[in-house]
Amino acid sequence: MDSAFFVGVTELYAESLCVLRFKAGAPLDRGACECGGSRGTAAKRDATHISKTTDAAAIGVGPMSKDVLARVGRLTRLDAIYHAAALARLTRDIRQAEAAAGFPILCGPRVVGA
Repeated sequence: MDSAFFVGVTELYAESLCVLRFKAGAPLDRGACECGGSRGTAAKRDATHISKTTDAAAIGVGPMSKDVLARVGRLTRLDAIYHAAALARLTRDIRQAEAAAGFPILCGPRVVGA
């Protein structure tokens, strides 16, 4: 995770975009990146996120074997580990961008465990 040029996460999408701009050497737009700004990250975080779910029965997915459930469980545990590492990395990058920009990007305690 630490060797990647940039790491972003969906639940901190607006903040992730600000970090990407910072890492790319572009100036941070205070109105778009500052917490509490009119176009800032606080306003963007309340934007509607659309997700689509599919009814398993509607697509013909029946009961899963214990082996499949065990594989899904392992994948889910790995995903949680990678997600936590991504949040920690993004939080460090946000703090670095905030220090350079001179204004807060992350609004309040939005990242748990980072």
